[in-house]
Formats: sequence, structure tokens, C-alpha cells
Amino acid sequence: MTITNTTSAELLTHAASKLREYAEAAIPGPWVKDGGEIYNTAPGGLWVGETLHSGDAATTEANSAYITIMHPPVALFLAAAMDEVAKAVRFGSDMEARLGYSELIVCAREVLREVKA
Repeated sequence: MTITNTTSAELLTHAASKLREYAEAAIPGPWVKDGGEIYNTAPGGLWVGETLHSGDAATTEANSAYITIMHPPVALFLAAAMDEVAKAVRFGSDMEARLGYSELIVCAREVLREVKA
């Protein structure tokens, strides 16, 4: 399947909207971890959640570290980048390759849980 500029722009815009929706609904970041537990950094440190991996402390630590680094502001910045690349694609800009276009398309597909046809 050949991806047209319109389709690519729509894909990026849809993924950006989904990222923004989830990030804005989540407990604000940044987030920090304490073992497998995750908190935001606001005064009082609201509990965000915890990761568990039966019998494997290293995986629990790795999961909580990953989740904390991908806190809501990161999703919002990624959404903004997708929106900007979608604009360039819509207007036929030749900047696509320089902007990490193909990487953002793959990321958008992952966000939307789509498989490339």
C-alpha cells in the first residue's frame, strides 16, 4: 500500500489527538518512581500507579523507569511534533525526510495500534 500525503497527515493527526487525550486525562507529570510505585512530583506526590512483575525485581524497576520517563508532558511534546510534521506533509513540504517523518509514521501506527498493510 502506498501512503499518500493526505493519509499520512491524517494518521499523524489522529495519533497526536489520541496521545493528547490520554496525556491530558492522566495525573500531571513529571513522574518519579520509588521501586515499582510511580508518583507525580507535585507537593504531596500523587500516586500514579505501580508495576509488578512476579518474582523479577529488575523487570519491575525497568517498567517503572520506562513509565516515569514517558510521563504526560513527553506525550504532549510528541503529539506536537506529529502535528507539525502532519502540517508539512499536507502542504507537500520536502522537509519530511529531515524531520524524522518515517519514524513518526511508525510511532503513530504504534500509538494507534495499527499494523502497516
